Amino acid sequence: MIYRRNVSTRRGMKVSFSTTWEYKSEFITDACYDIIKNDFGSSLVRACVIMEQGGKKQEILDDVKVSETVDPAVFEKLAKGCDEAIIAGYSKIMDCPIEFHFSAGTNVVELTCLKMGFFNKKGKHAFDVYMDSIEINAYCRDVRRKTSLKYENNDKKILDKGQPL
Repeated sequence: MIYRRNVSTRRGMKVSFSTTWEYKSEFITDACYDIIKNDFGSSLVRACVIMEQGGKKQEILDDVKVSETVDPAVFEKLAKGCDEAIIAGYSKIMDCPIEFHFSAGTNVVELTCLKMGFFNKKGKHAFDVYMDSIEINAYCRDVRRKTSLKYENNDKKILDKGQPL
């Protein structure tokens, strides 16, 4: 992802990134899945989706977080086809509380670091590598899904024709 700017807010520092490629709802669910599974885990404190631009926010944290565990697959199922998603939690990787806002069709991901003074120590590009890894993992997940579907469909066509695999 490409760093765009930092803006100080009363909640913390909001950092905007542009994605390398245009993204749609699949990227949102893939990126959120990756963040929830590989970083936030049980420290997830907010999961919200908006199914259509300008629509009503649907808080889904209670569905995603069952007792002390978090199931990113539930988030993926509930967020499928969403236009926007907001997730927040404590990042074990970056060692600070973070909120992400994804909005399909904008190619922008906003990250709000809720730890005041974080950027004083780390600098304005503190999240660059972290955000790059999220984007790469999301696209890898998308490619794996599309590749497996292609092979499943191809295998089905071969079986329908009675040809051996």
